Amino acid sequence: MRVLPLLFICTCFSGHATNYFIAPGGSDSSPGSVIDLPLATIQKGFELAEPGDTLFLLPGRFTGSPFLEKKSGNPDLPIVLRSWAVEPENFAVIDGGSNPSLGAEKPGIQLKNCSWISIENIVFRNCWRHVIALLDSEYITIRSCHFTTGKEIVYPRGNGSHHI
Repeated sequence: MRVLPLLFICTCFSGHATNYFIAPGGSDSSPGSVIDLPLATIQKGFELAEPGDTLFLLPGRFTGSPFLEKKSGNPDLPIVLRSWAVEPENFAVIDGGSNPSLGAEKPGIQLKNCSWISIENIVFRNCWRHVIALLDSEYITIRSCHFTTGKEIVYPRGNGSHHI
């Protein structure tokens, strides 16, 4: 008789992390939580993400500069953006679509007022001038990424940017 109340309490407070899959040929009207029905954009993945969720970039080339604002994981459950592939030669590529030039601004990814985000195992190409632009963002982890262009790889600015 005492097992049921204890079991009920445990299931009420258990967290549930979701994996989202993103592919260049996906669709943002897909649920994204099934590898065969991936989302198309990193932006949409972050809109859906909650603390503890992982956004897996399937192999391919992602264009554009995702702009993420006011998105936060937490210390124990960061939001993770990472390549699905584990071999560096198969990492997903974020391509800013820019060549070095005066006045060009095509970052690979931009975060504003974000915290507890981890970016892992991604190749960044053709991003200029900043590759990862951070404005008033904190506790951002960048791990095992490869950068082929960019004047400033990680560009934190604003008094709220710290623990990068």
